[in-house]
Amino acid sequence: MRFGLRNREKIDAVKGQGYYKALLDSLNEHVRASPKLDLFNDENYPGYPMFQVLNKSDNKQKFQFALVGQKFDICNVAFCKTIDL
Repeated sequence: MRFGLRNREKIDAVKGQGYYKALLDSLNEHVRASPKLDLFNDENYPGYPMFQVLNKSDNKQKFQFALVGQKFDICNVAFCKTIDL
């Protein structure tokens, strides 16, 4: 499974350089460990299935993403928020 992560410029502007790479690294690490995405609904983001992955560089955080589309093995996702554990 591969990911297309939306809004790189916005993520870099708000979160700083390198955050986008941390998101992608965490997504790829999650898929290597468990190729299945545990999808759920979040009332704050209606209409999109959501999933969470552990932050690869800080295991006290999770990243939450919306699955906005999928074609073949490519998932288009949007970063939603960071959750402190």
